Amino acid sequence: MRGSDPDAAVYWLARMLEAGEDPRFIARRVVICASEDVGNADRKRWSWRPPPSRRRVRWPARVQLALSQAVTYLATAPKSNAATVAISKARADVREGRTLPVPEHLRDSHYRGAEQLGHGTGYQYSHDF
Repeated sequence: MRGSDPDAAVYWLARMLEAGEDPRFIARRVVICASEDVGNADRKRWSWRPPPSRRRVRWPARVQLALSQAVTYLATAPKSNAATVAISKARADVREGRTLPVPEHLRDSHYRGAEQLGHGTGYQYSHDF
């Protein structure tokens, strides 16, 4: 899927299924690929759901079709790892002590005395702007 080759993605899916890999493991890896490799480049991938469990769907025909559709979709989707890079850099900043205090306007203002401390002052609710 990562290499953007749908034929290769289906081939490796078939190899895993024929080797007896648990379809739940494969589905979990497909969902991870949707986040790591496709990321923000194709938001429709969030509407994809892993195939139902083998107990609810006749195995292997129905589950293998759902997995095949998922891997070909992700293989042909545009790719972006922006979310992975962003969280990795932000966590490194935190680990290395590059931290900032929470700005006053973002601090909790839902308690008595918060206004006197300046908490929440100037906050603009993003949905109103």
